[in-house]
Amino acid sequence: MGGCGCGVCSPLLIEGRRMKQYKAAILGSENFHAKGIAKDLLEGYMPNVTLIGAYGTEEKENQYMREMGVELVTDDPTAFLDEADILFITSRHGDSHLPLARPYMTKGRIIWVDKPLAIQPAYFEALMREAEQSGALLWGSSFLGKAEAFAPLIQAVKHPETLGRLCGGTIATPVRRDPEYGGFFFYTQHLVEIAIAIFGSDIKSVFATESANGYTVILRYENFDIPATYREGSFHYDACACFEQGSVTGHVTPDDVSTMHRYVLEEVAYAISEGKAPLTRAQMELPFRILHRMY
Repeated sequence: MGGCGCGVCSPLLIEGRRMKQYKAAILGSENFHAKGIAKDLLEGYMPNVTLIGAYGTEEKENQYMREMGVELVTDDPTAFLDEADILFITSRHGDSHLPLARPYMTKGRIIWVDKPLAIQPAYFEALMREAEQSGALLWGSSFLGKAEAFAPLIQAVKHPETLGRLCGGTIATPVRRDPEYGGFFFYTQHLVEIAIAIFGSDIKSVFATESANGYTVILRYENFDIPATYREGSFHYDACACFEQGSVTGHVTPDDVSTMHRYVLEEVAYAISEGKAPLTRAQMELPFRILHRMY
């Protein structure tokens, strides 16, 4: 199996033929990532993982999944309890994730949850606690921080000898405030995880205000600020890191995002190989807490 051309193929995926076989299901057919994950699994991107079905509440989206070739598409979220080894929870509203995940939390079961893991703090705590108690390998995050376009910014921050001291930067990302998907919390995690990936996790304080077409925020670090905007009307992601001797920029297009669910498949391959989730609780909790401070 050759590389996909997206820059994220890993030996764990390519060597899948020599590994144990797993069955996977998707919970949340309405999400674009669900469709991308389904397409890749149906085309054999992870040869050791077979997609056995999907759940959704929107019949139009369920029919689309059937036409893609997903064998069982249902409005019963527990339909895969007896068979699925791997769950991709892609439903859009963050507070639907706990009730969808809860029945599947058994020892060794792999459960990836799209951002946000939850909206209510009590739901987040329950997800973390019940996954730990059951032995399920559960995690979730945004994958925008891994975008290839942001790699030069990350490297420049790590190696200040190239452009001198970091003076600050900016970030601009999309926002969707659809109430049915959780409003503020639906899309905003992307920006936070981009900031953490580029500028680090040591955010001292946050400021946020609503604007005409989104939100304006400031992430305050020890020695610099990162002003950032969430804007409606664009699905492009931009970041700039400013140094004493110049700036480095990165731009991610919607076409780029359409292939980035493959980072999720890499994380699942890691969980299969290593027997543990690729993210710690602390790594998942930080963006959750920052978003609630903004809110």
